[in-house]
Amino acid sequence: PTNLMSFRDLMWLCYLPNRRLDNQELLFESDRIKQYKLQQVIEALFDIADQRLTDLVDQLARLRTEHHDLVAETKSLESFLHESHTPPRPEIDTRRAAIASERAVLAERLAGIEGKMSRATSYAHELRAQFAAARERSLAATKQLRDRRALLERLMPLRGQYAEDERKLTFVGEARRLFDPLNVMVCPSCLQNLPEPPRIDDSCCTLCGQVLLEDPDSGFDVDGERRATNERMRHLDRYIDEVQDEVRLVAATVDGARLAEQRIEAELNSRVATDLSPFVHDREILITGREHLQAQDVVLDRALESHEALDRRKTDLSKLEARQQALRKELDARRKDRPEKEQVVADLSEHFADLLRVWGFPKVDEDGAPRLDEDFVPWVHGRPYREVGSSGALTLLAWELAIFERAVEEGLPHPGFLVIDSPQKNLSPDAVGDTDFLDPKIVESMWSHMARWCENHPQAQLIVVDNTPPALVVDHVVIRFSRDPAQPPYGLINDETG
Repeated sequence: PTNLMSFRDLMWLCYLPNRRLDNQELLFESDRIKQYKLQQVIEALFDIADQRLTDLVDQLARLRTEHHDLVAETKSLESFLHESHTPPRPEIDTRRAAIASERAVLAERLAGIEGKMSRATSYAHELRAQFAAARERSLAATKQLRDRRALLERLMPLRGQYAEDERKLTFVGEARRLFDPLNVMVCPSCLQNLPEPPRIDDSCCTLCGQVLLEDPDSGFDVDGERRATNERMRHLDRYIDEVQDEVRLVAATVDGARLAEQRIEAELNSRVATDLSPFVHDREILITGREHLQAQDVVLDRALESHEALDRRKTDLSKLEARQQALRKELDARRKDRPEKEQVVADLSEHFADLLRVWGFPKVDEDGAPRLDEDFVPWVHGRPYREVGSSGALTLLAWELAIFERAVEEGLPHPGFLVIDSPQKNLSPDAVGDTDFLDPKIVESMWSHMARWCENHPQAQLIVVDNTPPALVVDHVVIRFSRDPAQPPYGLINDETG
């Protein structure tokens, strides 16, 4: 939404090149965007385009929308409060005070009844202590029973493992008896039956006579291992029997503790219920009344929240109205201090027409006085400048000077200089078909006006490039270019001779 302007855009009002002083593209007619940008630059220069004013108008429009929505919300909330028969705030405050008083009375009565109940059942403290002790014993016994059973569950797999080891050892012993590695009956050398089977005697083989470093049977004693395993199994069996006996005893203890706990609990409930029965009905009535008051309090709280929401919206409405009023005042002040576009256009039109009259523009007031339309386009002879032929160049020069002079005279943010290239273009006999424009007084009047105006406004600067300036401005010539490379200065750029 923002189209930034640069110094290059402002240069359109500071530089009038030769190519614009023609009958085409004087005000960028073929480029609508560029032409519109030129209008924006002029409006910004003469303070017609006020961004703050635009922002204020947008803010005021947003505030009006917010105000409209908030008014609708307020009316809807007021209708809801009316249709739901919501009491007004003073009545709500009165009811809340009454409810608070009633709740205090009920709390006092309830505390009295509970005190009577406590005194009527003072004996229950001993029974409750007994019940707590019985419950602790029951829990302790239950925990012990759970531990013994867990231990028994871990011991049974261990016993099974021992039994499996004993079975494997028995199998190994029987295999050794059936498959004796030294059961040799025939001599492997002479193939004769041996008188007795070979054996290991004092670490020496009776067959070959060699001394053995280690007895092959000395590394593992099957019978010894089996006896040790059987001994461990017997100890484990005795321990398992002891644990099973403990489980039975603890289970019986748990049953007894639970029976005692249930008996004490039943006695406590029976005696307390008998002694508290006169007070229970009254206590329930008081509790029901307290809950009813709490429900009423909740309803009143919601009604109060609705009133507070309504008050907040009314406060927001007041703030919005105050902001709108402040914005309107600022808008009025800015509009009062800001020139209207019609006034600016009228002033520029008058100055534009005066310049053409002073210069001696032929038939200047024919078909209406010269003027600028709302798009700042110059009109002469009742037609836009582009329809008056080559004389439109002079029209554009007056248009450019009118804007520049008014900007400087009113202290507007113009850079303060204007460069004009070839102001006499289209005022020569070769270019102008209408001989009325060949009057040398037009050129002299134009130059005389520019010189006189610059003397009266030393804060501004006019830089004019012309091939044949009149004699009245000879003293103002800063430099002359020869256009001959052999005779410097050749031009503004000395080495540009092509």
